Amino acid sequence: MSDPVQSFKPAPMSARYRLFTGAYLGLVFLVAVSVLVVAELWPRRLMLPVLALMIVATPGSTVLLYDRTKRIEITPEYMRFVRPLNTWALELGAIKGVRMTTWGEMGRPRRLLGTLGLFGYYGLFRSRQRKWYRVMATRPDGMVMVTRRQRPPLVFTPDDPERFRLAIEDALRRRRERDQRLRKLTWPDR
Repeated sequence: MSDPVQSFKPAPMSARYRLFTGAYLGLVFLVAVSVLVVAELWPRRLMLPVLALMIVATPGSTVLLYDRTKRIEITPEYMRFVRPLNTWALELGAIKGVRMTTWGEMGRPRRLLGTLGLFGYYGLFRSRQRKWYRVMATRPDGMVMVTRRQRPPLVFTPDDPERFRLAIEDALRRRRERDQRLRKLTWPDR
């Protein structure tokens, strides 16, 4: 009997980030129009506006196409982040624990690598206590932290954080029980 796959959607973006994202997309549109105008007026001087468009549009396209999670699935073996261009799987054996967290509990980390605040909190963050976090959150509230072995913790915002935390804890418990049964079958005298 196989366990069903549990699926969770990420929480919707906060109003602040919807506003910021809308302003960013408006800026990309203005730069694109500027590139077209400059290309029409000065065909030989096209390189600088095209470079500006690439610099402005890259973080947003990175989030939309690569980092933005469509859903999170919990299977008996993995926690999968389904994205538009790829699926990233985290083996349940690599998870030490899961808990609810807030931005303040994490030490108000600063973004080191990420997407300039587009579409939420995405990227690699470092707190004042010199702790690293891999953040894929759409809101500053309702965050779940998954601590991993030998890796920075993952922080993200599922639609229903409490139900997600309980589902991960249940999957981890079932995996430990299964591993203990296998160990007893393999090494009955231990």
